[in-house]
Amino acid sequence: MNNSSGKKENISDKIENILSKHRIFLLLILIISLIISPIIFSKLSLTTLTDLTKTGQIGDTIGGITAPLIGLIAALLIYLSFKEQYKANIENKNSQKLQYYFDFISDINHDIDTFVYSKERYFQAQPQSNNPPIISSYTLYFNGSFALYEFISDFPNVYTDHTGISKIRKSYTDYQELNLLLFVFRNLDEIIKKANVDLNNNEKKLILNKIKILYQAKVELPAYNLIKKLRENYSDWSIDFINEIEKICKIILSL
Repeated sequence: MNNSSGKKENISDKIENILSKHRIFLLLILIISLIISPIIFSKLSLTTLTDLTKTGQIGDTIGGITAPLIGLIAALLIYLSFKEQYKANIENKNSQKLQYYFDFISDINHDIDTFVYSKERYFQAQPQSNNPPIISSYTLYFNGSFALYEFISDFPNVYTDHTGISKIRKSYTDYQELNLLLFVFRNLDEIIKKANVDLNNNEKKLILNKIKILYQAKVELPAYNLIKKLRENYSDWSIDFINEIEKICKIILSL
């Protein structure tokens, strides 16, 4: 049963290939045949069987001869138009599918670029006479990849007060910056898994290469430095966080 269906598919594919490769040639043959067939059958009869000069009205004769050829030309043209429409639909579908991945990567890049980290800087103002010192502060703001670098550079001494005291917190969820970084990594992992299933080899190569470039340009070094800091400042949650980040890093670098 499977063999017979396979043979039918092979025959169908062969016919389709012939029509696709030689469609112009076949169309020319049909047009030439349409032009010369009335002359052959109504004027140049070779035998009495093909002598049509004594038939009724010559217009009816020519019409009867050429009608099948016109039908074949029309059928071929319809086939070619449907074939091109089918190709256009496939290309449009593939374009929409790739656009989904481009948008996904663009969203991840946007998340990184809109990342904000701020930190307070404290200083003592010069007191007048015997008054106690005045502690003043100013805020520094960082955006995008620079914000990631600054946060990780300060970690775990972030969210400090004027005493400079800060302890590593009970969970990474207490750090909004770590939440965002993990969110970015999980999205990268998700899009890689989806691309491996949905895309053909050329499409997959294109998308995975873009993911790798994004990772290396904006995330790789901060992630490496963060893992190093977490190992130096061990806590109950840091090992799970490190394992998840390292696993995704290895997947991306293997692309």
